Amino acid sequence: PFDAYKRFTLSAIYHFSPPSSPSLSFSKTDRSPAGSVDPPLRSLCRSLNLHPDLLTTSSCSGRTALYYTPSGPGTKGYAAGCSWLLVRHGPVRAEEVVSALRRHVGSGTVRFLFEPAVAHLSCRTGEIAGRILGAALEAGWRESGIVAAGGRRGHGTTVHLRSHALHASVPLFCGDGGVGVGFVARWGVDEAMVRRWTEHMNDLYIANVVKVERLGTSLEAAAWGSVAAVPGSVRAETLPPLRLWGACCLPLPVGEVLTVGGYGSGPAGGSARRHGSAGFWVLGAGEEGMTW
Repeated sequence: PFDAYKRFTLSAIYHFSPPSSPSLSFSKTDRSPAGSVDPPLRSLCRSLNLHPDLLTTSSCSGRTALYYTPSGPGTKGYAAGCSWLLVRHGPVRAEEVVSALRRHVGSGTVRFLFEPAVAHLSCRTGEIAGRILGAALEAGWRESGIVAAGGRRGHGTTVHLRSHALHASVPLFCGDGGVGVGFVARWGVDEAMVRRWTEHMNDLYIANVVKVERLGTSLEAAAWGSVAAVPGSVRAETLPPLRLWGACCLPLPVGEVLTVGGYGSGPAGGSARRHGSAGFWVLGAGEEGMTW
């Protein structure tokens, strides 16, 4: 059932049906507002979707936006009449923000938002879902969690990858039915302040890119370390758990790993910080090596 679900989903998103081709294209438009996977996430999505036990079902690379919420009876919260005035999946220019505010007509609130990257990853088993979640948490995506464990037959266990730390929302008033310059008089927000907020949102976007890169490295290590062999010329082997965090690891000849720094018990057991230290682990026979 998971294979059929994955085949159907990849066909809808990537115009691809495994294992007919080793590459995933983004030539087919999907049902998302953007119409396709965001470019900053495409490489990671390709890598994860080539794993036989993983499937990305939705994702957003992070966006800066102006979001309009009308005021008046029957318009509480995010109700009918709300709209996106500006959306950018990347840095935004202050001129774009000011222009969108001045074009807007209506009474209500416009929020200047930055929403960090988010993704949902369907896993064939709860065991690999746990490893994926652990990798996300280790990469700093603290609000991640398992949101669905076999809710639909064959859909596997879904992991929600999320980090809310970079989220920002700044309310701007946009007038009482006139051209959207009322935000200046009512809230005391002038164009110079909008420019400063734009700079801040762009700083958040850059920090978001760094977090996505860190997440990708962590997820790929957790995912592909669980596969004995994969199609093509790539070869992967399962290693015993090192039980180390924050360490730099360098694979040496088969069955050997050099680790530097970090903390944790290590294969030998016993919790300790290892800053300034190195370890040489012989893992081919599942036994521990020497430490210095």
